[in-house]
Amino acid sequence: MDACEVAAVKGKYVYLVENLDMNHIIDHIFQRQIIDENQMDLIERQQTTRSKTKEFLKILLQSQQRGCFQLFCEALRAAQWGWAADTLQSDLLHIRSNPALQPQDFLTKLPAQARTRSLSMAEVAVISRNIGEEWQCLGQLMGFPPGRLQQMQMSHQYDVSGAILKMLQEWIQRHPGRATVDNFVSMCRKAGISEDAYKQTLLENAGYPCTATGPTLL
Repeated sequence: MDACEVAAVKGKYVYLVENLDMNHIIDHIFQRQIIDENQMDLIERQQTTRSKTKEFLKILLQSQQRGCFQLFCEALRAAQWGWAADTLQSDLLHIRSNPALQPQDFLTKLPAQARTRSLSMAEVAVISRNIGEEWQCLGQLMGFPPGRLQQMQMSHQYDVSGAILKMLQEWIQRHPGRATVDNFVSMCRKAGISEDAYKQTLLENAGYPCTATGPTLL
């Protein structure tokens, strides 16, 4: 999904969690290939309707699939939840027609030299503590074979942040020309890692203090 579609879903997150019944819609979502078999199984293993909806929305918001938002709306209508589809599409239209409401990619606010600079060891030491269970997906995108990631995990079985730090350090050391801010952010997004894990650290180390309302561009 693009940034405006993500914003539309996030804007109705509580509304969807409170009102959607995943038991009635999950087959329509699967049929439209919004989720795969493993994701469907993960959703169905959740204990409550609310937790099932939350798990699905997490997957949806991280999806890189083109047309995913439209497919979700089609699935809602097929499951007789057209009112939810209408609400989402109305909100999306409103966001797209109002530039002030459109999410801004924090990278585009930075000058080229801040986007293409290399990550520092000090930065990844902080960021490694914020990256969660998606770290192995990130590692695969960085080119680590599954066996090497498993070795890191075993060496730090009681401290996953230590395994993540080791992975990031190795990436920087092995690929100094590719271990740049923009490449790192792109990989994190593909891995479904929240910007909260790295955004503030990257901005502050680039000389752009982060405030409650966003980065302060000097």
